[in-house]
Amino acid sequence: MSEINVVLIFVAVANIMLVAIMYFLRKKFPMSLTKEQQNVVIAPFTFVITLYAFLLSFVVINLWQTFSQADQTVAREAETIVVIYRLTGSFPDSHDARHTITEYVRSVVHEEWPAIADGKASPKTKELGDQIWQKVQALTASSPEQLIYKAELMTQLSKLVEYRSDRILLVGGSVPSIMWKVLLCGGLLLLVGLYYFSIGSTREQIVIDFIVIAMLLITVYLGLEFNAPFKGSVKISPEAFELIGNYIHQFPQ
Repeated sequence: MSEINVVLIFVAVANIMLVAIMYFLRKKFPMSLTKEQQNVVIAPFTFVITLYAFLLSFVVINLWQTFSQADQTVAREAETIVVIYRLTGSFPDSHDARHTITEYVRSVVHEEWPAIADGKASPKTKELGDQIWQKVQALTASSPEQLIYKAELMTQLSKLVEYRSDRILLVGGSVPSIMWKVLLCGGLLLLVGLYYFSIGSTREQIVIDFIVIAMLLITVYLGLEFNAPFKGSVKISPEAFELIGNYIHQFPQ
């Protein structure tokens, strides 16, 4: 069974349990509010729900944008590696530089990706990135054309460092922990308020509770998934680097 199916089952079970708890609480502790009092409470409660939904939606949209940004950053980093590898082929003494680039790609896939899933970077990958700088700087440009290529190589190397730094910065997500605490407290308060929201019909009440709680849990789940772009059931894979690794192996080192 896939991880996402397990999560969906967990969300469904949690939803059913919360609806059942809400049902038994209403049975054991009936509300003392009259119909008129409930009508008065509905207006501010609706405002609170709208405000919480706006805040939760803002967080999820922000996290989705961060997730998309991380995905684009990974693609650009991989593309930059290809450009660097192809440019180094213009130099006769590029064997060491090209070998180091190949090792960098392999290290990103097999070492850095598991590391960033734990919120860390790979020291070996960083070291290989530094070695690429050293090997490229050591290339001998003996013609005006090679001088142009080397200048472009240095530009691409700067982009590579920038993209890798951006990727590492995006590992931890973009929502501060205080925001998650606010959302948690808001969700609990929403459930408490839902307890006082009664329409008088048990069956319809259960359906409404189920829908509201399901939307709350699903939205929070999406936020948690998108908060860490490189881990969880919805994550960015190293496929771009795997493709690049296969691609550059077609060229001689």
